[in-house]
Amino acid sequence: MTLLWYSYFVLDMWARDTDDRTPKGKVITDLVKKKYCSRDNYNPYTNDNDIAVLKLNEPLVFNKRVQPVTLADEDTKFDAGVTMMTMGFGMTPAGRISSTLLKVNLNYFDQETCKAIIKKAIPCAVITDRMMCAGIQ
Repeated sequence: MTLLWYSYFVLDMWARDTDDRTPKGKVITDLVKKKYCSRDNYNPYTNDNDIAVLKLNEPLVFNKRVQPVTLADEDTKFDAGVTMMTMGFGMTPAGRISSTLLKVNLNYFDQETCKAIIKKAIPCAVITDRMMCAGIQ
């Protein structure tokens, strides 16, 4: 089993599988057989190459809480405005990292539009060709 992950979190992450009644889990380092990080190419100022691939010792058991996600092929082209879903354990309005997986539907922006929007809001921000941009306008 192979997982795609944010490399920024590889060193401090753990996984927990829970059912509706009893929490149980394993530290992710017990599950990981090998990790392939782009850490040498990771840029902490731009978050460019913030990716890791984790090879697991054992397959995940899919259930209502653990499901695979299909990724687009690298040569897939998206039309501006198409709706995309993003998921993660992001920051909540209370300023804490969510313990529940969150999702949101956002509109895709082409690189030119993305760079213009970001530069207006954060003049020092860098958007690279390896990044994609989605949000609401």
